[in-house]
Amino acid sequence: ATSCLITGNVSSGSTGGGGIYTSSTTTITSSEISNNNSAFSGGGIVNSGSGSMSLITTSVKNNNAGFAGQGGGLYNTANATITRSTISNNRATDGAAIANVNFAMPTSLTILLSTLSTNVATGNGGGLFNATGASASIDDSTITANIASNGGGIFRQNSVSMVGSI
Repeated sequence: ATSCLITGNVSSGSTGGGGIYTSSTTTITSSEISNNNSAFSGGGIVNSGSGSMSLITTSVKNNNAGFAGQGGGLYNTANATITRSTISNNRATDGAAIANVNFAMPTSLTILLSTLSTNVATGNGGGLFNATGASASIDDSTITANIASNGGGIFRQNSVSMVGSI
């Protein structure tokens, strides 16, 4: 998907994904995913199963993951790469910008030259919630002005590698 606006959508089912649910290879470029709501996890996007998702120069903003939901902007249980993108003003219980959660398959997240800002989690990880068994790498990126009860910027239960980031 290139130059798309995905906005104002609602997911009421338990798999989530207010704006997008994917479990396959997905590339989103120069797009906006905004003002979407999920009753559960993934207010903006759910990347699940054998999914391999790339966000490139994309804005993910003003999305909401519902009651006890994780991943206001992105709920990742597969492999995701975020490049030159902004994830801002999202809300969730855990991982308001991104929840990186491992279930049955290896889960990895790479963030390059991107910004996670002004996201609000009522629980853990305003910017990033990195759960047990999930790996995350953050390079040359900014995580700023996020709010959470625990770990305003990052709440990690597993390793997070950071290089050249603020």
